[in-house]
Parts: sequence; structure tokens; C-alpha cells
Amino acid sequence: MINPVILASGGLDSFLCWYIFRQDALNVFVNIGHKYIKKEGQALRNLQKEIPNFNVKEHKGSQIGPMEDEMSGIIPNRNAELILSAAVYGEWIYFGVIKDEINSDKSPEFIKAMEDVLNISNRKQYWTEGKTFQILTPTKEYNKTDLIKMYLDKGGLVEHLELTVSCYSDTEHHCGDCPSCFKRWIAFKNNDIPFVTINDPMDFAHKQGIIEKCTDGTYADGRANEIITALRK
Repeated sequence: MINPVILASGGLDSFLCWYIFRQDALNVFVNIGHKYIKKEGQALRNLQKEIPNFNVKEHKGSQIGPMEDEMSGIIPNRNAELILSAAVYGEWIYFGVIKDEINSDKSPEFIKAMEDVLNISNRKQYWTEGKTFQILTPTKEYNKTDLIKMYLDKGGLVEHLELTVSCYSDTEHHCGDCPSCFKRWIAFKNNDIPFVTINDPMDFAHKQGIIEKCTDGTYADGRANEIITALRK
């Protein structure tokens, strides 16, 4: 029997992956001691309370959260740990990679390497009958704007979408001043969904030169078009 699991953070991508592609999967939330863990944990509890078949398992990780790079919000080796932790609970691991992701720990090479690690480590040997793992990324062909539209077309409720959290700060509400908030704001705006933040995401865009990056070739065409479409709204 194959057990499907989703790497869940209480965020937009993992929730959309669950709703659109695998509603029978267990949502595995890995506590790595990151500064916004309370906000993510509360989002998952809220979703579990409102959606009967949304099941969550919290796993205590190695507490690498304080290693976060303040500029990018990246926690080194995070996704490797999340995948290894999720493998404790299931053999099919759903990983919410989005189209035009540029981080190397979301690349096809990384995913293949992690899959190899799991399958080599768990091959049949003297102590086990063996297990075969797959890391699946069904969201990788779509951006956040596309996925929200698919969610809504499938009958998903805006109220449930609003229970998710996409923010790198330890503030109670979305800060509006981090890459995660900005990406969420773009996707919400393109789907005509209001998104309230502490700070104006446009201020973040100006500080980071995002508008310029949309026109100078820094961003892939798909990402640039998604941002420009939202800004024109």
C-alpha cells in the first residue's frame, strides 16, 4: 500500500497542491524552529478545523530555522530535511514546486538526488523488505496565479485560501514586506482576491527593483508576465 504525503507549511503552495492534486494525502508539517512556525502551525490547525479531510501530522525536526538568510528568507538544507522527514510517513512525497522556481533545492536535479538517497537507503537488505519512494511535483507546470484559478474552478473556497499563510516574518499578520508576501499578493490580485498586509507590497517591489527585473531579463518571461499583469490591475 502506497501512502501519499504532502510537505505542508500552512502556505499557499502546499495547500493548493493538496486540494487540486491529492486530497487523500497526509499533510506533514516539519518543525525546524523557524521564526514564523507559530503562524504556519496556526494556519494548518485552522485548515484542519474547517476542512474535514485535511489531516496534519507535525514532525519535530533538527531546528535549523535560525540559519535563515535574512535577505532571501532561505533556510539552507531545509527542503532536504523536509523530504527526509516526510519519508517517515509515506512513500509518495508531494513537493509544491512552482513554475519558474530558481532555488537549486527545488530543481529537478535536487529532487532526483533526494529520491535516489531515499531509495538507496531503503532498498531491500537484511533488516528490511525495502521501500520505493517517489517525489512528485504536480504543481511545477503552473504559477501561483494559475493554481489559484484551478482551485477556484474546482470549487475551492476563498475563505479557506485566506486561512493559509505566506510570510517570512514573525508578525501575527502578513507583513507585506518579504518575497513570500509579494508572490502571494501577485497571485491574489490576478484572481481578484483582496489581500490585507501590514505594509504595502508595492513598497517591497520598489525596494527590491522587481519592476526593473521584469523588463531587464532577470526574471523568466512567465514570472515577469505574472507580475506585470497584477501591477496593471
